[in-house]
Amino acid sequence: MGNFLGKYALTVIVCLIILGLAILARAPHEALVAVPKPVSHPFQPNIRVSIDPETYYQPRSGEVRITVENVDPADNTAVTDIPIAVQFRWKTKHQTAGWVEATALRTLDIPNPKKIVIGATVPELDEAPSVALAGVVSDQEGVRSFLTLIPDLEVWVTGEKPNKPGFEIDEVDVIGVTTFWFGASAAVGTVALLLLFLRLHRPAGLRGDDMFLQIIETESHRASLSQFQIVLWTLVIGGSTAYVMAMSGNLIPLTSGTLALLGISSVATLGSALAAGPAPATKPVIDGKIKPAWADLIADDGQIDVTRTQMLFFTVLMAIYVVAHVIDTYQIPPIPDSFLTLMGISNGVYLVNKFLPSGGLSKDQAQQKLTEAGYTGIAGLTQASDGGWTATATRDGAVGPVKLAKDGTVAVG
Repeated sequence: MGNFLGKYALTVIVCLIILGLAILARAPHEALVAVPKPVSHPFQPNIRVSIDPETYYQPRSGEVRITVENVDPADNTAVTDIPIAVQFRWKTKHQTAGWVEATALRTLDIPNPKKIVIGATVPELDEAPSVALAGVVSDQEGVRSFLTLIPDLEVWVTGEKPNKPGFEIDEVDVIGVTTFWFGASAAVGTVALLLLFLRLHRPAGLRGDDMFLQIIETESHRASLSQFQIVLWTLVIGGSTAYVMAMSGNLIPLTSGTLALLGISSVATLGSALAAGPAPATKPVIDGKIKPAWADLIADDGQIDVTRTQMLFFTVLMAIYVVAHVIDTYQIPPIPDSFLTLMGISNGVYLVNKFLPSGGLSKDQAQQKLTEAGYTGIAGLTQASDGGWTATATRDGAVGPVKLAKDGTVAVG
């Protein structure tokens, strides 16, 4: 029991830390310290202002969605007739920071004259005020949330009718302002935790020179292109989810195109496994000199495979496009149907090539057959025109040529 706990203690601790951070990140917004009104004005108490919870965390230049609504059924005051202004300032211990007005407001929705949804862009403010120990010698200590990593920003929404004294609308709320480096750190940290877990719990006998090759290593100790696709999309989607959660506090929506890409990659992986055939009753001993290499992603039988190259090129290109779009918009972009069709064709050609290399055994199957027959030191494995395979191998201490027929029968010489 002690050895078990010692082996898995780090994994358990990491999982608990992630769970704790997730709980803190999703804590209710109302738990933040209440902010007093910066000024006192007579205002209409029936008009309520609320910030969309999905925009509680925003980067600079991000948009905050604000709903202004007259909630009194007996009052017919139309909020659409009230000019609305939105101002921002850093939240500090003594509320001494200056307000900066959002220069452009967007009308997002008007369900009825008594309710309007507007979008206010977070302006380019000065650097966030100091935090923690700096507050001992300064009155400008900033208030922060989420382990003091995200500075809080006050949002002041006002509305005043022309030629009428006093504010009809006067509300203050709080959002968190995130930065690219905070989001990028969250994404890299999430991917690093996954890779750490895989490194700690990887099975014995893997031959790859680095952990990435070991992740996509097959039973025959080759690097698998289809498995590379699955791993790449897992890291892209996982890292993007962590980035968007850190930047906006929300889960990233997966588009139908993204799900289609994941499905295409999964089908390619399953098809490759089916093309390899059923596992032998006795696991063959693969030549110790064989190990996965990055060249396996584009080469087969010692030559460049154009179907593999095409599949790898479009996969990496699409992954780069998705990551760039997520960094800029915090959303996975819609994938055009034409490109999904192209990816499907590319993966389909790859699979057909897997299933029908020449009407005979695949190279990995030929390798297994020779190994099962007692041959070692197999070299120069080449496919013949009749679908069989030829090679030079060692058996019973003798080195010589060996031929493997199309049906798997082994012959010497």
